[in-house]
Amino acid sequence: AGRPHVFYATPDEHRYAYWDGGQWRIETVDDTIGGWSSFSMFLSLDGAGRPHVAYVGDPANDDLKYAYRDGGGWHVETVGSVAPAGARFSMALDTSAHPHLAYCRLDGSHCVELRHAWWDGAQWQSESVDAAGDVGYYPSLALDGEDRPHISYHDDDNDALKYAYYDGSAWQIETLEGGNVGWYTSLSLDGDGHPHIAHYDVSMGDLRYTWWGP
Repeated sequence: AGRPHVFYATPDEHRYAYWDGGQWRIETVDDTIGGWSSFSMFLSLDGAGRPHVAYVGDPANDDLKYAYRDGGGWHVETVGSVAPAGARFSMALDTSAHPHLAYCRLDGSHCVELRHAWWDGAQWQSESVDAAGDVGYYPSLALDGEDRPHISYHDDDNDALKYAYYDGSAWQIETLEGGNVGWYTSLSLDGDGHPHIAHYDVSMGDLRYTWWGP
């Protein structure tokens, strides 16, 4: 218990490493494209300790990749497309160890739509969350106790921090702050499912903390 697991990139491939108690074990996840294309990489372990990773693949088309390891080895799938530098993406596992990802859809070099994709146990599903302008940069995804997604992200048109959550029937979207904030968001939910968001204020050069509460 408590042993480290690492997902990282080399110029030639993406790798997964873990400490087995006596030595480091290193495995190749994907050797089809050089790892330097990955601006964001995510690693999560499910309840059985199996690794799940997400990363950007081919920089020519900015594919968002998801990979997991089971008894048969590593399996790699393409989920969608993300901006190579400005967008980033985020991943979380639900209580069934199914992956959920938040990312933006590109039009040229701009994010024009925030999207949520997830594996439903049989196939990938994808839906639009927010398509109101140049939105979806720096998303951070968290799942609540009912596996409902919550996403913080940046609205570049309005220089604002936005927050979206699925209430069980529809997406609810809120603008939390303006003033060139909401860069590099990081979202966590407390025990009551309330959001806590760390983000960067470009105008002031400050790290900000925004939360829902009394």
